[in-house]
Amino acid sequence: MNNTNIMKQNKMMGLLACLLFNSAAYSQNITIEEVVVTANKKQESLQEVGASITAFTSTSLENMGIMSAEEIALRTPNFSMSAFNIAQPRLFIRGIGSTDDGAAQDNSVAVFLDEVYIARGAAQLFELFDLERIEVLRGPQGTLYGKNVVGGVMNVLTKNPVNEKEYSVGLTAGDYGETNFKFMANNPMSDALSNRTTLISKNRDGFSRNILTNQEMDNKDYLGFRTKFLYEVEGITLTLSADSSEHEDGGQSRKGEPFGPWAFGSSVTAVLTSTNPRESESPRTTFQKQEISGVSAKLVMDTAYGTFTSITASRESDTNLLDAFTGVGSPPFLVLDTANAEIENAEQFSQEFRLDIDVNDQLDLMLGYYYLSEDVNRTETSDLESLIGSMVDALSSLRGKSGSYQIAENETTGIFINGTYNLSEKLSATLGIRRSTDEKTIRTSVVDIRSVGSKLAAPPTEVYDIRASEDWDATTPSFLLKYDFSPSVNLYGSVSKGYKSGGFQGQAPTGAAASTAFNPEFAWNYEFGLKSNLLENRLMLNISTFSTDYEDLQVRQNATKPGETIPILRITNAAEGEVEGLEIEWNAVFNEHFSSWGSIAYLDSKYLNFIDNSGADVSGNALQFAPEQQINIGLRYENSYGQNTTFFSQIDYTWQDEYFTEPGNAPVHLIADYGLINARLGWVVGDGKWKVELWGKNLSDELYQMHIIPFLGDRFATYGPPKTMGASITLQW
Repeated sequence: MNNTNIMKQNKMMGLLACLLFNSAAYSQNITIEEVVVTANKKQESLQEVGASITAFTSTSLENMGIMSAEEIALRTPNFSMSAFNIAQPRLFIRGIGSTDDGAAQDNSVAVFLDEVYIARGAAQLFELFDLERIEVLRGPQGTLYGKNVVGGVMNVLTKNPVNEKEYSVGLTAGDYGETNFKFMANNPMSDALSNRTTLISKNRDGFSRNILTNQEMDNKDYLGFRTKFLYEVEGITLTLSADSSEHEDGGQSRKGEPFGPWAFGSSVTAVLTSTNPRESESPRTTFQKQEISGVSAKLVMDTAYGTFTSITASRESDTNLLDAFTGVGSPPFLVLDTANAEIENAEQFSQEFRLDIDVNDQLDLMLGYYYLSEDVNRTETSDLESLIGSMVDALSSLRGKSGSYQIAENETTGIFINGTYNLSEKLSATLGIRRSTDEKTIRTSVVDIRSVGSKLAAPPTEVYDIRASEDWDATTPSFLLKYDFSPSVNLYGSVSKGYKSGGFQGQAPTGAAASTAFNPEFAWNYEFGLKSNLLENRLMLNISTFSTDYEDLQVRQNATKPGETIPILRITNAAEGEVEGLEIEWNAVFNEHFSSWGSIAYLDSKYLNFIDNSGADVSGNALQFAPEQQINIGLRYENSYGQNTTFFSQIDYTWQDEYFTEPGNAPVHLIADYGLINARLGWVVGDGKWKVELWGKNLSDELYQMHIIPFLGDRFATYGPPKTMGASITLQW
């Protein structure tokens, strides 16, 4: 840890101490609002759940202007995210995540929309609007969740209809031509039936530009729609939901920077004509298009045996994109011009049954069954042209065009039982166990579309056409012991096991690699935590410490084996990994005007006994996408004027430590630390009818990297959004 990082941490710890110990200024009548979560598949107070959970209510989401998963990750302890493109979001919790998107692979971090698992990574980056709550569970979820995962879960819960009329209209205008529109209508249709319909449109010019093609990049054109019907009679609740969205933009801009050393030096970026990090110089016209839709039916019914829940859902996603990896071209001589096209259609069907039984005052049982069927049809095209490839025979694979075709059928089933027994008024024990089975069938082929050299365009190195199938199963237990010292303070300790199924690599280099499945990965998590509501419920303080042991981690590496001239992408199972950490979260109210929230996270991660794809021993290196420290802190001020006007202002700061994107931990794979400042101020008038806001994001205009691709002594980066400012107005009645 460098001195700058230590100073930043000390400053934040000092500020936290001031917030916690200046309690004399608190008003006697102001308390923290209770947050109800459904992390255990039932409604419970956040402070009563023995698990590491960060919950964002509808109010906090609106106050912070959160509309994307990236903004959730920045404000959640030990949660990091970067996007290779719209089809490959990389979600990592406590250093564990997935970096590949092959048709027969699963995610280490799961995303659920209204309790429906989103199987494909390409369908996870939807806009967040009209939400009731977001819950982020950290660590392996091996019992209650439909899809067993080793990293964690992000639950996105949308608002349900209510039995009264509600309407709202919102408009936003900001920098880079940003114009957003949202509309919501909630209507009772009878005493038992209500409907809630939401529409959102987001448009923005690009943060970046391709100066060769004069094309906007990092722009946005999004349209989303959701409608929900809620039918309620005594003992029965039925919720029917449908959603759809369309997204289109000019793709991500990548900027090359010389890094070296390498045999050819800075062979690619030497021809760049611009030093502006938001200017690309690729001769390609890139794009990203995506359509996502889904329907679901949730039935909750009281029976003689307990509360029965059925969730039936079908979802589909279509993605079409063209990426220019290096963003470099210098006509008439193409030093290096690379492009990757992806077309993917994915359909999934899932069914979940649960029965919650109150056996007696001491024992509560939950039984469950889960089924998921997924069909994925994926085409990837690699297209490379280079002056180097035509001049150096050893690099001839840098010229060519290959197509990779994948058709996968994936099935998952699971059964579980989870029980909580009250040993005394203060002590309870929870024991759960789940049996999971996964089966994957793949047909994948590679063809040489345009042979101009001695090899195919990387990453494939040979033509092949294979069929393969494999299945795996696992039993994952969990145990929790919770002790309530008082109604406002409790301690918990837990041990749980998580599992992620094996799979087949997408765009494998050879037929042998494509037909050989990689193994499942497993995790044992040991956790101890404190949850408290202090100072007469004016301070919520939660602390958790954990240690997680991973086996057979699935690692995707771009490495060069002995005898190879260029790096090749391969997925292998790392031997072991170990992660230890500490997470502190707080929410405080000082008086009727001031409130604060925030978190501090520390992570110590390392590989154990790991020989990487190049043959190097990387044991002891930090896990990829695992920043050592993260800080998030916010302060809000509110004041009422008269009976109908409230003024508010807030500022928040998020800071993320540096981290490596590959196990080798070479400097070329390092993403530097960065901090972002956001602020909002506004007025609520007319008893909440009108809301006017002025907002700014990344106010210090921090230039920070989101993703990097090292290549031939250079590296090519995508950057996060620059400083943006704007205004929003909302009318609700």
